[in-house]
Amino acid sequence: MESHETNLALISKLSLKHKIAEILDPHHKDTFLARGFNIFIITLIILNVFAVTLETVESLGKTRSQFFKIFEIISVMVFTIEYILRLWTSNLHHRYRDPIKGWLRYAMSPMALIDLLAIIPFYLPMFLDTDLRFIRVLRLFRLFTLLKMVRYSKSLGLMANVISEKKEELLIVFAGVMALLMLSS
Repeated sequence: MESHETNLALISKLSLKHKIAEILDPHHKDTFLARGFNIFIITLIILNVFAVTLETVESLGKTRSQFFKIFEIISVMVFTIEYILRLWTSNLHHRYRDPIKGWLRYAMSPMALIDLLAIIPFYLPMFLDTDLRFIRVLRLFRLFTLLKMVRYSKSLGLMANVISEKKEELLIVFAGVMALLMLSS
């Protein structure tokens, strides 16, 4: 009887894991929850980019600054929960089947690293006592939330594939542009 209850608990846990994985999958748009979650995350990413931009406007005052701080905390909490759930469900994908190695492989994937870079600037000052200028620079990494949109858009995914395939040529062009910029300034 006890093993039957354990099996039911395991099946229930797996079905919960599968349901969460379906909701998190940006290509799984068959359910209302998956579509709603995709729209919610895309909206939150866009709002974060606007918030980062508007935060630089000094004339908005302290009241709005508090609003931006609260919005940042809520956004980072949502992105953190999303990141943790993606890590938890990653071993459902065939590429990440192994419990430990698969999880680490997923954690080192480009999309997981982008997700991590989007939230790490919020947590880093809690663990490092550093110069405030360094923290301000880290806050610019919040713009990495924009890169999270690659997961939700086929055209952005295609652009990421082109960048990946032509990275050497793009690096040469970037170096040339930077040299021209340095010469002209």
